[in-house]
Amino acid sequence: MNKIFNNSGFRRRSERERLFFFLAAGLAFSLLIISLVVLNFRTEAVANSAILPTPQNPIPKSLGTVTLYAPERQIVQGTNLTEVKFKEVYWPHDQVPEGAVRDIAELKNTFAVETLRALVPIQRGMLSAEPIQASLPVTSGNRAIAIQLDAYSGVEGHVRPGSRVDLTLTYYDQGDLTTKVIVQNARVLSYGGMVENQQGFGDGPRRIMSSATLDVSPEDALTILTSKKLGTLSMILRATDDTSATKVTEITENKLNQGRAKKAEKSANCGVARVGGVEYVMPCGAGSPMTKLVADEDQ
Repeated sequence: MNKIFNNSGFRRRSERERLFFFLAAGLAFSLLIISLVVLNFRTEAVANSAILPTPQNPIPKSLGTVTLYAPERQIVQGTNLTEVKFKEVYWPHDQVPEGAVRDIAELKNTFAVETLRALVPIQRGMLSAEPIQASLPVTSGNRAIAIQLDAYSGVEGHVRPGSRVDLTLTYYDQGDLTTKVIVQNARVLSYGGMVENQQGFGDGPRRIMSSATLDVSPEDALTILTSKKLGTLSMILRATDDTSATKVTEITENKLNQGRAKKAEKSANCGVARVGGVEYVMPCGAGSPMTKLVADEDQ
């Protein structure tokens, strides 16, 4: 009987020992899994930190920094900065760019002189109180050239950006006063420094400007530069849809005088009269003799 009880007690101890063993083994396995997961997570975190972008504003605000202002995105030249969103950036006080803007009120009603990069502090040299005009829209391969004007040579202010004009030169050619078309169908880029989409070209009185800039070929540009030294340049305004070549390109003083002489010669005779079967040319001036009109067969 005692032997039976002893065997039962032995089996219960063995079962408890096996249970403890399995529990210990399970706990050790769980700890191993947890350790592997933690190690893997730390490895991935280190790898990801190597490819993450550097914070845009890594320097905390402290006694060693100053507050500057930079655009959140790139700003193109000529933009009015009043409506642009700016970001505060904290900059080391010993590395502040020269002329850096520290008061955002300075940016009101100003314009970007150049393209502004995102998150780069604004400097006063990048700003202008006046609107900035981008480069003139010169046709590829052409050149922009300016000429001086007055109320007459500038067509009394009716020229405006986008107009098409012919350019003439009036000068003395071997003593003969001559006006010649030197450039045809040139596009006006600016008038008095003003370009398209700017004020000053409404329906009110025309503004007489002293200069205009034309869009011309390189050869025409050289012709204009040379012509400036020879005489007076003037513009002739074309219709907006007229792109044809000018037929008459030169008029001289002698040619004009010859035309006037022919007209005067024609106007000197006031008609033909028949007297006794003979025709006479009647002079217009009083007391001038009549001239017999001779037929070709009588010559």
